[in-house]
Amino acid sequence: MTVAATAGTAKLLVIATATANAMNHAVIRSATETRAKEITAANAMAAAVERQVVEVQVQAVVQVARITKNMHGVTAMTIAAANAAEEEETTTTDTVGHRVTTTVEDGGGGGAVMR
Repeated sequence: MTVAATAGTAKLLVIATATANAMNHAVIRSATETRAKEITAANAMAAAVERQVVEVQVQAVVQVARITKNMHGVTAMTIAAANAAEEEETTTTDTVGHRVTTTVEDGGGGGAVMR
C-alpha cells in the first residue's frame, strides 16, 4: 500500500467514526427527549388522578356530614316526640266500633312505653 492509500483509508475511518458518534448522540438525545416526554405525561396523569381522588374524598366527607346531620335531626325529633308524649292518652275507635285507649308514658330513661 502506498502512503496516499493509507492516508485515504485513515481519513475514511475518521469520517466513519465521526458519523457513527454523531448518529449515536442523535439516538441517545432522541431517546432522552422521548423518555422526558413520557415522564412528563405520566406525571400529568398522576396529578390528574390525585386531583380526582382528593375530589372523591371531599365528596365522601360532605356525604358523611350530611348523614350525620340527618341522624342528629332524627334523634332530635325522636327526643322531642318522647318528651311531648310524657303521658299522653288517646282514645280512638277501632274498625269494629270498640273504643281503644292508648297511653304513652315516659319513664325518663330515654324511652317511652305504650300501653
